[in-house]
Amino acid sequence: MSELVDRLLAENAEILQGLTGLLLRLDDDAFNSAADPCYGSTIGEQVRHTIEHAEALLAAPGGTVDFHARQRDVRTETMRTLAIERLDDVINSFEGMRQRAVDDTLIRVRHVIDCSHGLEDHWLDTSLSRELAFLQSHSIHHMALIGVMASLAGINVPEGFGVAPSTRRYLGAEKQREREPGGGDQVVRAASNV
Repeated sequence: MSELVDRLLAENAEILQGLTGLLLRLDDDAFNSAADPCYGSTIGEQVRHTIEHAEALLAAPGGTVDFHARQRDVRTETMRTLAIERLDDVINSFEGMRQRAVDDTLIRVRHVIDCSHGLEDHWLDTSLSRELAFLQSHSIHHMALIGVMASLAGINVPEGFGVAPSTRRYLGAEKQREREPGGGDQVVRAASNV
């Protein structure tokens, strides 16, 4: 197993453990309530979407991944306990891949382009490590929406939940500069850096 694949599997598992932790803080009403600022979707819908992307990668038959052919299981987006069970299964699958020392392999991923003249299907060559990196980013960004939705529902969201590692490092360095004498005067924080 490459060190990169091992690290990406571990990070994906850790990210989803954070999502599980937040779901354990929610009640079923918060899980199922729609948040208007987030396109009217529910936390449950965002969680189901995140789970099914991970499952699509884990189920990659013969080295092909189709993120568009997800199950879209409504029960998962309405039943918080089922969502937690499915998250646990995904996390255990990542850990199992680490124990089996899965290699970084070449795979193909389906990509659909919505053009002015209709949909176009394409199969792109990629690798397991690249798709694990995509999955990490995808999960974090959906967790950012989930964090906003949970906050709107009055849930205390852990610091750093749904924040990309690069943004956490940037914000940590910014706080350090602010603590240094005269450091606060030099900090310019653009919205694009957050």
